[in-house]
This record gives sequence, C-alpha cells and structure tokens, in this order.
Amino acid sequence: MTNRREFLASSAVGIATSAGGRSAFAASGVDAGPILDTHQHLWDLEILNPPWVKEADEILRNKYDSAAYARESVGLNIVSCLYMEIDMAPDKVDVEAKYILDLCRSGKTPTRGAILSGRPEEPAFVRRVKRLSKADEVRGFRRILHVDHAPPQTCLGKQFEKSMSVLADNGRTFDLCMRVEELDDGAKLAGRCADTQFIVDHCGNADPVAFQQKGQQKREPLHDADAWRRSMERFASHGNVACKISGIVARAPEGWRSEHLAPIIDFCLQTFGPDRVLFGSDWPVCRLGGTLKQWVVALREIVSERPEAHQRALFSQNAQKIYGAKLQA
Repeated sequence: MTNRREFLASSAVGIATSAGGRSAFAASGVDAGPILDTHQHLWDLEILNPPWVKEADEILRNKYDSAAYARESVGLNIVSCLYMEIDMAPDKVDVEAKYILDLCRSGKTPTRGAILSGRPEEPAFVRRVKRLSKADEVRGFRRILHVDHAPPQTCLGKQFEKSMSVLADNGRTFDLCMRVEELDDGAKLAGRCADTQFIVDHCGNADPVAFQQKGQQKREPLHDADAWRRSMERFASHGNVACKISGIVARAPEGWRSEHLAPIIDFCLQTFGPDRVLFGSDWPVCRLGGTLKQWVVALREIVSERPEAHQRALFSQNAQKIYGAKLQA
C-alpha cells in the first residue's frame, strides 16, 4: 500500500526546463477568461501544520499562505479560489476550518469558499457536515483515501455511504482523492449515491509517465494506463461525477512539456464532456513538478483549440455550477 510519504516522493520530479512543441512555458496567447481555482492548498506551519509535511519533499516544507499564492499567481487572471483541505490531524481539523472560514469572510484574498476535511466512515462526520454546512462558504468535504489511515475499500463501508447521503441532503459535494488501483471503488460509491455530487481529484491521480512510450520512461509508472482509462470511464458513466483537471504536474517527468500532460487531459475532457470538468491548481503541491504559472500556461495551451465556451466552462463556469462557488466581484 502506498502511504502519503511514498505518494509524494514519487511526485518529486525536476521542474521542467524544456521548450518546443506544445511547450508548457511558451505563452499560449489564449485567454479563456477568469479562473476559479477549485484546489488551493494553504498552510502556515505555525497555524496549520499537517503532520505529513515534515516527511514531504523539501520544497513543501515551507510557509504557503495567501501572500505566497498571490505572488505566484500574478498575471494568471485567477479571481477566486476554493481552499482544499490538507489532511490535518483529526484533533486539528476544527482549527483548520475556523482559520479558513475567517480567511474567506475577510474578503482580503481570492479565497471565498472551502472544501473541508472529514472522515465519512465515522458517525461523527454526520454531525460535522450538519454543523459546518450552516456556513455558505463551506462548499464540500474531502477525505484523503490514498493514505495509511484509509485502507482499501474504506469508501465502500455502510457508514461511509450513509454519510454521502447526508452530504446530498445538505447540498454539499465530496471530493475523491484515491489510489488509481481503487478508482473502481469510488465509481461503485458514486453509483450507490446518485444524489451526491462527486469530484474525482487530479484526473484520478494519473501518472504522466504511464502514458509515455516504454523506451522514454525514466522510472516505473505508478499504474497501467489502460486500467486507469477503464476506471475513469466507469466514473464518467455516472452523471453525478465530475473530473478535476489538476495534480498531474506533480508527477510529470523531468523536463516535461505540455504534450506529456495532454494524453491525460484530452482523455478526461473527452470522457467527461465539457460540462463535468473543472480546473484546480493543486498549489503548492504542483511545485513538485512546476510552478503555478507553468501549469496554467500548459493547460491553456492543451485546450487552446477547443471551443472558447468549453474553455470557460473548464476554468470557471463549471465550478460555479458544481460547487456552487462564485467568482469574486
């Protein structure tokens, strides 16, 4: 079983420096309107210090607050963000919630909503959802499922399924972030909980190396590409599932270009359709493979030949519909 440390270690590749072709660093010249970032992580290690950070790659063992995000997002037209929970220790999740809700309400940053932490396999999750859903800023919840404290089939338990129905009753979403080999479990859950809106994070945690020719691979891929495709098709067969286009830069091969990411992105866009895909930065975890700007430019370039309406849906409009998020005025 891959723990979080191993998962992050496998993502720690060199930042891209190559150019040419569908280059991640060439200005694309495409303007698909404002961006609503649905996957912004923040941590100030004196306030929010998730336990896994101390074992993560050195680049992540820093302060990543709103000011740092503002510096890195200059010129990218990111006007609103949804904070994404950071797998805090169970006794610190309320500290996280208060800190983030205060930030959202301050109006001083683009962060206007949040997806908060919770463990749906525990009965206490139901009370947590009912309490926190009173805040309009809380748009959904997530429970990381690729960590040691979430063994395989965690999401198929009866209490987990019951918790999903409570989310639906309260108009809140659930983000699925799981091991590729367990994506089919997530698809089963989505099929059983048709009234709940699910979002599959990070293109199902796809590994770009898995889509390279074997002679070009400089490390073992984390999964089989065809198995991933089949699992994502099963997810897409459920109309209550959307796909978040995020996270894959962190595992991109050294010297990556946008064409290394395109097979994953193009497949997800085609499989889920233009109305069920959303942009997420996965900042600062994306920095394991590239800067926020490099990721945004690469994605804009990959989708540049698609209809402008589809691009706007990806970068902002679908997030407003699926999460109920709002663009900053």
